[in-house]
Amino acid sequence: MFERILYIWAIRHPGSGYVQGINDLVTPFFVVFLSEFIPQDVEYLQFSFRWMNNLLMREIPLRATIRLWDTYLSEADGFSQFHSYVCAAFLRTWSRQLQSERDFQGIMILLQNLPTQSWGDREICELTADAFSLMSVFNGAPRHLSSQSES
Repeated sequence: MFERILYIWAIRHPGSGYVQGINDLVTPFFVVFLSEFIPQDVEYLQFSFRWMNNLLMREIPLRATIRLWDTYLSEADGFSQFHSYVCAAFLRTWSRQLQSERDFQGIMILLQNLPTQSWGDREICELTADAFSLMSVFNGAPRHLSSQSES
């Protein structure tokens, strides 16, 4: 979604093109349009904006990032589409620990400092396997539902 918005911005404003930080202009729209779908006290934007904006580079070691991005490059829409499923799988990886936290502060501390310092190929393989399973179940689901309602 960010990629599309920024692409349109660059086309509509060829004089300025893309400059660092222009993606921050999209954030308010993201919050407004996603807020009705996320009723929890922990807001999506408080942790996942960094995941989407930096492609998990700040959450995992560089070697694991290279391995993950290699997978993105091998997928047709790896950075623009598959990354969303990787983020969902990443969140599922920590779901038990997140549910055991008792307060907002504990959840945010965990989400912003996930224990991934020792992650390597094995953990990335597990993460991407989960992401592939999520993608196989949910990719195209809205089209499937809309085609049923039309018939």
